[in-house]
Amino acid sequence: MIIELPYPNKSLNPNRKNGSHWAVTKSAKDSALNTAFILTKQAAVGIKFRSAPITMTITFIQSDKRHRDLDNLLSSSKSMIDGVARAIGVDDKFFEPVTLKRAYNTSQSATIMELTQNV
Repeated sequence: MIIELPYPNKSLNPNRKNGSHWAVTKSAKDSALNTAFILTKQAAVGIKFRSAPITMTITFIQSDKRHRDLDNLLSSSKSMIDGVARAIGVDDKFFEPVTLKRAYNTSQSATIMELTQNV
């Protein structure tokens, strides 16, 4: 299953929080989770996942070639990952292994999550 999600909100980058109170980013986290939930539900029609290892590949498509740390992008995507897990009815602990990739597209930024149920 492939899910196309928005690029992570820059306010969720852990390097930008600078010790801010958790409430500062709550609305961005809620928005990311809800968007991921809805888009995953649409992509998952007729697909069933079980509580077993699910390979997750996340590709961050950037519109420019500025350097962004993959670990920060992963951290910024946690709410999206939670939304995906909730939508398919599994705990996110079953996303194993998780592979991170980077790609470039000058016309559009996005986050592509690909899920494959391990046998």
